[in-house]
Amino acid sequence: MDTLEILKNIGFRDKKARVYRASLELGQANAQEISKKAEVERTSVYVLLESLEKEGLLSSTMKRKTKYYIPAHPEKLVEILEGKVDLMGKFLPLFVSLYKTSDVRPKIRFYEDRESIKEIFKDTLSCREKKIKSISSARDLLELLGKDFLNHHIEKRVKAGIETISLRLEEKEPEHWYLSAKNEEVLRTTRFLPKGIFFDVVCLIYDSKVALVSSKRESFGFIVESKEFSNFIKTIYDFLWKASK
Repeated sequence: MDTLEILKNIGFRDKKARVYRASLELGQANAQEISKKAEVERTSVYVLLESLEKEGLLSSTMKRKTKYYIPAHPEKLVEILEGKVDLMGKFLPLFVSLYKTSDVRPKIRFYEDRESIKEIFKDTLSCREKKIKSISSARDLLELLGKDFLNHHIEKRVKAGIETISLRLEEKEPEHWYLSAKNEEVLRTTRFLPKGIFFDVVCLIYDSKVALVSSKRESFGFIVESKEFSNFIKTIYDFLWKASK
């Protein structure tokens, strides 16, 4: 990928990218020289140079009644981009609130392999209610995602202050692993499902979302975002919780 394509990929329009690249290549130059090098008509070059100067990517000086443009070090471009990222990060919650309320239609996202399934668990870390209700086969989960990933996920969840209310299959408890750690250490309340209930999937309920994850044999998962559906699943969950020990 050449420098012109890189500039386009970070938001520069074609002519602006050509003018900026030409100014870097020329060093100190006037509008006519930059216009010729960039192959952009001079009427457009003046406007683009003014824009680049306002952004701090160029400075200017007068010599014998002619204005010359001097490019800032390319590090300035990185500073501007980092500033935009920081600004977006600061106001991201505002945009998220718009996203959450802009459409009441349910949303379904599918994940079709082990690596993409990890995105489901990463999504739970954005839980606004700071509480996840789970029904899990711990042994199948460990087999699917691996000890390292799950340990790191639990650490991130605890750091985010997200509590988990966990219904588990006693027959499928791993003997030695983080999931067997003391509940209070990992912000977890656990009950074991009644004998006779058996399954291979994991169900995660958080905010208005329900995620289902299969075992390693099938390696798929999906998230349903729906208030009505999540309320329905929560009702079933609460019934199972009362019936468990």
